Amino acid sequence: MRYAILSSGSCANSYIFEEKGLTIVIDNGLSCRTFEERCVAFGFHPGKIDFIFLTHLHTDHLKGVELLSRKYRIPVVAHRNHGNEELGKKGIFRKLDIEEDREYEFRHLKFTPFRSSHDSPHSLGFHFNMEGFPFTIITDTGKVTDRMFQFARQSRLLFLEANYSPVMLAEGPYPAHLKRRIASSRGHLSNEDAARFMTEITLSGECLLEHIHLCHLSRNNNTVDRVRDEVAQLYKGKVPWSICPRGEAVMGLEMQKEKEYAGAVVSRSYDQGEP
Repeated sequence: MRYAILSSGSCANSYIFEEKGLTIVIDNGLSCRTFEERCVAFGFHPGKIDFIFLTHLHTDHLKGVELLSRKYRIPVVAHRNHGNEELGKKGIFRKLDIEEDREYEFRHLKFTPFRSSHDSPHSLGFHFNMEGFPFTIITDTGKVTDRMFQFARQSRLLFLEANYSPVMLAEGPYPAHLKRRIASSRGHLSNEDAARFMTEITLSGECLLEHIHLCHLSRNNNTVDRVRDEVAQLYKGKVPWSICPRGEAVMGLEMQKEKEYAGAVVSRSYDQGEP
């Protein structure tokens, strides 16, 4: 399976996965042009995307979904309670309704959406299995659940939110009500939350995880160095992990190995401004 994190963080989020001619995208908070540029840079073709999966309706996940869907005639897989008008003013190409805790199957793709705890209605995480390669995406949730734990330990790859540093949030400029919202059970996971969850998963029996990508870093309340320091202090497992810098595109592990073997550059940075 080939994959890339096209963008992650409070600015914009988008992930792309490809396996045996099937290509899926999870969220798109990038402009259509930036999305296309990053896809091409990593060897993906926007015109070959089969589905766009939507976790929730916040702009950093939704902004570029409508135009991408219309331009390339890509169905959007979203919670059945999201109305078409919520997905874009001009309309998406087509909406496919799903609901949490049901398994769906299309060709060699299986997936199960599950509920996340966020201040956006009907927000979801996803557990996928592409041709026997299981992976899970858990972001934009203020708490972890038994369901998340179950899916994470059954995965080979985990994309896990490490949104904020508790120290930076407490000492930062945000008003009190916004700090409470971020740290609440319907907000985001902190670096410490992520580290504890990682430890619990990786020290449990029969954990299949091979790598953890820490993602969705806050613009104002986190840094790569903070994630590295705060997670390292608490994480007790042995499964390797890496950090996705905010706003940057990062190629997947197998793609990195291929590039390293060919002696090529393995990462690419992008401007941190408006996508």
